[in-house]
Amino acid sequence: MDNAVSLLEWLTYPRSTEEKRNLLYGMDLTLKNLHKDLKYVPSFDFQKTMVNWTNATQVVFHNVEQASLQEIADWKQYDRNLFTTFAIGLYLDWPYANTQGRLPDFNTLYQAFDTYLYLLPESDVPYYEAVLLQGQNIYFSDYVRDLKIKQASSGATDQSGKRLVYHTDHQVGVEKDSYDEIPQDLAKGAFANTVFLGFLFTSVALMVIGFVIQAMS
Repeated sequence: MDNAVSLLEWLTYPRSTEEKRNLLYGMDLTLKNLHKDLKYVPSFDFQKTMVNWTNATQVVFHNVEQASLQEIADWKQYDRNLFTTFAIGLYLDWPYANTQGRLPDFNTLYQAFDTYLYLLPESDVPYYEAVLLQGQNIYFSDYVRDLKIKQASSGATDQSGKRLVYHTDHQVGVEKDSYDEIPQDLAKGAFANTVFLGFLFTSVALMVIGFVIQAMS
């Protein structure tokens, strides 16, 4: 892959909503193709996951494992949970570089969904509700494709009238700043986000402490 950098390096730079969404589309499409070949990704190794610096929809996982036909359904759901947790953390500005790639806690994200959903791209909220809250096994790339078709049939406008352009397997395009709307109550939103991230950090820290105590006992 040309212009390849590690996911960890890619994440060390501030990214727009457009760039984050492009990355997630590429990661999901790669996972989908791996699953077709009865393969899965056991973890998001940020050093072994490569991203095209100039086209983030091109993603390669180098820590791929083979599954049997009987196992692949469970591994698909496992990868879906990994992807969902990573994606939401991306929009929460979870400090992946500082946590050495540790993902946010899945259960905390599940329980606190209403407190941070305003940070997600509005058009993608139904997707995260379906996969996180309802446990549905839906590929984000499929969701984007279906949404593109729906938008095209309805005149390709969002609620504010802005034109949206979505990805296909061969073409990338989310119109810049289509989702970068500033919350009406910015102060309240910032406070809620700070409290939530503090709670999330505490949850992860307690988990790590628990593991250390268990290992020492």
